[in-house]
Amino acid sequence: MGNRQRQQYLGDLGEAEVYRELLHLGASINYLTQSDSGWDLHLHLPSEPVDVVRSPLKTWTLDGRVAHVQVKKKTSRAAPKLDPETARGWVTGTRSGVPTFLFVVDEEGDFEYATPKSLSEWIGQASTPPQDGKVGTSRLRTYSYARPKFGRVLHLWSHYPNALLGLSKLDSALHAEGDTDSTDILEIVADVAVGWLAFAGLTYADEGAQGWERAIRTFTGTVDELGLSEGWARRELLRSAVERRQNYDNDPGLSVATYSLQSDAQNCLDDALQMLRMAFRVIGTDSRR
Repeated sequence: MGNRQRQQYLGDLGEAEVYRELLHLGASINYLTQSDSGWDLHLHLPSEPVDVVRSPLKTWTLDGRVAHVQVKKKTSRAAPKLDPETARGWVTGTRSGVPTFLFVVDEEGDFEYATPKSLSEWIGQASTPPQDGKVGTSRLRTYSYARPKFGRVLHLWSHYPNALLGLSKLDSALHAEGDTDSTDILEIVADVAVGWLAFAGLTYADEGAQGWERAIRTFTGTVDELGLSEGWARRELLRSAVERRQNYDNDPGLSVATYSLQSDAQNCLDDALQMLRMAFRVIGTDSRR
């Protein structure tokens, strides 16, 4: 007869708790598979973030967006191992609209998670795999789980996976503990603004300096909603960041194709602002500094 250790029991409970938490977020679990290496869940997501435990809603709408969650156990001696090629497939799936999150459960049943951006960065850092193809994930960046926050993060990734993969500072800003530096916020906006201005250049070139000012003012407006420092100073900082990237760094910024299917500048701008506002709702007004 086999023996079962308490750590195994707690680890299994932790895995089950991840399943439970995903249900609390209003998701429908389309399918679930379990093996010695962890759980594999495919989620059908609600149209808006919801905390079912706290919400009075009796029904909520599911839209066509989906996500994938992989759950693995961590022991006191080592982080779980992962095949970089498997992780690369998850990132490819993310680019196609199905983001993958890796949840890591410790022996006490507590858990953290890695985003598709974390997985993408880890792939670039991973050492050459041994014969079994798996590498330890000790260098994988993970974040503490909090239900309302993760629900909004999941919602954002399901809408703008390629933008989140492309914006280098946004994923970490979404998970910042305490205040997020306003400089990082401006750099995120500048990434989007540079890409949009490149797309809309011909449209706004006819307006000259006036069109440029209007564009900068419009993008600054999204930062205004966070209640950061004075608008004039912020506008100058954003202008400086955009001009540096355009004129000196030759930085193309974030491609509009990562967040919009629109073909005209104004509708594409509306999509850019919608994306930024959704991201800033996750970061929250605690980002004031």
